[in-house]
Amino acid sequence: RGAGAPAVLALAVCCGAACAGPSSGDSFASDSLSGARPRCAAYQPMPASEAAKGQALFGAMLSGQVTDEARLRTDWAALGYELTGRPDKPRWWVLRERETGCRGQGYYLVRRGAPVRLVIQVPHAFADLHTGDIADEMQDGPASVIAWNTVPRHTEVADGTADLARRTDSLFAALTRSLGRDHPDARIVQLHGFANERRKTAAGSRAAVILSSGSRWVTPGVDAVARCLAGFTDGPVAVFPRDVNELGATTNLHGKILRGLGHEGFVHVEMNLPTRRRLLTDGDWQARFAACLEAR
Repeated sequence: RGAGAPAVLALAVCCGAACAGPSSGDSFASDSLSGARPRCAAYQPMPASEAAKGQALFGAMLSGQVTDEARLRTDWAALGYELTGRPDKPRWWVLRERETGCRGQGYYLVRRGAPVRLVIQVPHAFADLHTGDIADEMQDGPASVIAWNTVPRHTEVADGTADLARRTDSLFAALTRSLGRDHPDARIVQLHGFANERRKTAAGSRAAVILSSGSRWVTPGVDAVARCLAGFTDGPVAVFPRDVNELGATTNLHGKILRGLGHEGFVHVEMNLPTRRRLLTDGDWQARFAACLEAR
């Protein structure tokens, strides 16, 4: 697909070989606001006991009531993570795996003490061209959490691949469970990318953006985002299954987790290549796009 949401909005960007493009993925620039995002050589599943601890630690961070940051750092270190900050971006925590133990469990920015309204997830940063960099550029926007994958989605694992949009044994999934249990108004948005020329339907081949809730139900959140984006995007904004019958993300694990918890905040966002390119080059347009992700 990468050819070429105040509920917490989880934004999902494209999956699959259909996203492959002229470049295999984003450049993980060392001058990104959070520093260089890592690329792990392999994926190692996270044991259920560790995932449960990670979920609890995310819960503590997102509660806005951290009183012992040293203890928080120690608890993350026990899971193989470094929790740091940046002098130039003091409002963000940076959560990354230790270089000596990179297991492909993701890279995270969490805003200190902020209400959890918008969460951005990028599960295919290497495969969906520009999506990782788009999330980088959104760090000065309304997001409370931004999460990236750290191993290419097609990396082989004994039981399948390292696709964090589908794996249950990941810290990425633990974050979603924490959001679903503790933040019923959060919008969780996943950012993806697709290629118009690889679509199977006329509606898909014309669309600039395809939105879905990860199911055949058009949630109020998806509808609100669609109405907002339709006012300025360079092409149609299609909603699955109302306007288009593909790229509905019906197998996406995170949507399933949230629906199982009675949470309606999942928004899966597929963007064509011109949309992704404009989001990287037009700051005003990017700000309008980000604001729409919170639309009610």
